[in-house]
Amino acid sequence: MDYYKTTIALAIGILIVLMTIVLSNDNFDKRTRKGFVITFTLIIIGTISNLIGVVIDGKMSNNSIGIYIHIIAKWLELTIVPIIPIIYSKNVFEMRRKNKNGKNILIKLCYLCIIIDEALISTNKIFIIDNNNIYHQVSAVYNWYIATVVVSMLYLFWNALKFSNEYQNDKNFELYSIIVFVVFCMFVQMTNQSVKICWITVAILATFIYIYYNGIIQNIDGMTKLLNQHSYQRTLERADETHFALVIFDANDFKKINDQLGHDTGDEVLKNISNTIKEHYEKYGKCYRIGGDEFAVIMTKDVKDIEEICKKFVKKVSSTREKYNNLPYVSYGYSIYYPNNKLEHSIKDTIKEADKMMYRYKKKSKKQQEQQEEQQEQQM
Repeated sequence: MDYYKTTIALAIGILIVLMTIVLSNDNFDKRTRKGFVITFTLIIIGTISNLIGVVIDGKMSNNSIGIYIHIIAKWLELTIVPIIPIIYSKNVFEMRRKNKNGKNILIKLCYLCIIIDEALISTNKIFIIDNNNIYHQVSAVYNWYIATVVVSMLYLFWNALKFSNEYQNDKNFELYSIIVFVVFCMFVQMTNQSVKICWITVAILATFIYIYYNGIIQNIDGMTKLLNQHSYQRTLERADETHFALVIFDANDFKKINDQLGHDTGDEVLKNISNTIKEHYEKYGKCYRIGGDEFAVIMTKDVKDIEEICKKFVKKVSSTREKYNNLPYVSYGYSIYYPNNKLEHSIKDTIKEADKMMYRYKKKSKKQQEQQEEQQEQQM
């Protein structure tokens, strides 16, 4: 087996292994698994099409069937390449997001480019297969095709970045390193077409994107879409030298909501609370769900204004309650961690202090709530 066929075999092997991993990954829902499998299947089809084109190139000359097979193989390959990043983006990065970006300029540009590509491919403007069954690129127009691939890749990376930011992942150097890898491989392929690393590059890219996506998903709470308890604990473990404020939240009488109104209503309440926390605090730090009805924020910005920020949060919850009648009162407590004072006041002490303040606030708010209810009954 020569070098080229070895890379093709490796590419297909990588994709089959990826499919197996995806199908057994419990972090993914059914639709996301389907999106990955569709993408990997398309890459395999493109890889095999490329292999067929290379194997029969210059062979079966003056044979109409051989030429026809060659044309179909190259048409499939060239059609699939710019479509793969869009399908990957649509089925993986945009599926979980609330505001899907299907109407933006970039996706419209991608669709327009693909339509033009299809017209050019179908009219032999990008490639031709001569009577000797030899493949030829039409150089001037082929550059347009490469530009189309670049646009669709930009669309994928743009949505991957938006997905990352929406789920509070601020370590985007992983994505930038993937982009550098793709640019390098494209440069090598375009400057030396005898190398033929296109499809092994696509297979490796699919692997990197899977790793990137899975790394983000593992840190997300499935119901609220906030960061999960595991992410919270790891962040605190690494925060030894960071000045931050820890805010802990608890929904008052949440058990009553579950018992009286059912768990579906309880789930909706948790989602509304988490959305309110994220909307208010995400510009100051990261937001977590750390238990059933318990939440936390690790603030690294405007720490000195923590008291004022929390008071504004209480007002925000009150205004949100006007829209969602079932929304309970939310108690909070906070503590500030100073790394230069960690021997006297450790991260564990910070957690305990925030927790104690939250329970004091909870007692106080329950008393106020009971007094308000008594006054309302007397007025009635």
